[in-house]
Amino acid sequence: MIRLRLARLSADNSPLAHPNQWYIDAFHAQCALSFTPPALSGDGIVFSADGRMWLMVAIAVRMVRDVTDLPIQIHHWKEIDGAKQALSGVPNVTFVDQSHNPQHHGFATKAQAIMHSGFRRVIWLDSDAYLVNDPAPLLESVTNYRPLLYWHESLYPTSFNEQRTGITKPQLQQHPNNGMLVFDAQAIWKELSVWKHLSEHAAYWYRHVSFHDEGTLRMVLVQLGTDCTFSQCRLPSPYHYEHVGVPYGVHRIGTTYKIWPGILPRWQFLTAGEARVQALWRELESDSYNLVSRGYARRSHDRQFRNDQDLRKFLHRQNR
Repeated sequence: MIRLRLARLSADNSPLAHPNQWYIDAFHAQCALSFTPPALSGDGIVFSADGRMWLMVAIAVRMVRDVTDLPIQIHHWKEIDGAKQALSGVPNVTFVDQSHNPQHHGFATKAQAIMHSGFRRVIWLDSDAYLVNDPAPLLESVTNYRPLLYWHESLYPTSFNEQRTGITKPQLQQHPNNGMLVFDAQAIWKELSVWKHLSEHAAYWYRHVSFHDEGTLRMVLVQLGTDCTFSQCRLPSPYHYEHVGVPYGVHRIGTTYKIWPGILPRWQFLTAGEARVQALWRELESDSYNLVSRGYARRSHDRQFRNDQDLRKFLHRQNR
């Protein structure tokens, strides 16, 4: 309530042009600041998870470990006993407790987790995404000059509402799919800091940009003029992340109505690593790991889509 009142008044107590001005001014003020990164070193992979995502994360982590020995961090906000048991045999996995940051939840956790990982070069993976090839070439592709590699898709809006965001610059950046991102965190620390600021005010920004954390990341890239490397996701869903013709990751999408295994059974044969995912699902579905019986996974095996158009409509409704 106090913030709402402040948002409607300027410094001289006169009404602002519109009640969004407090958030817009704060965003532009953040963009004008300088940010000094801490000492960062090494390469690593970062996930974040809470209750319903643990089964997905357990599968994704095992898929990642099949192709790389990079250290893995899982930043979490809720109980993890079952997840620790399920991943006890996987080497070099660290659980990072972020419960002291209650303002970060859902999509807003990404910048927080990446910035607190301590890695210089970071591969971010959503809880429903995994690797299918050694990601070393992806890490080599991020530099001081192009510190971010992302994948884009053509399904989503590519312009911002100027009145609600304050962005007037040409909007040349493609809309990122945040299921998989590759950062040189030290080189892109300012962008991460501003993105984290927007995440801390997600109650406003997620209402006024398309697709939550993806829209806010693109806001930052556009406003700061960040030069990035990007490739296009291969559709249909699940999304495939390819770079210079080599497949590196799969994003099965839809955490709330997650279907493991497979959102679209008729397309499973197109999905890299599908046989391994199916085997891990059957293993981890066991109650012995406590990932299903406590509601850590929401199962909807009967949810199917007739075609790609139905899937897009469903995703649009979930992300409005």
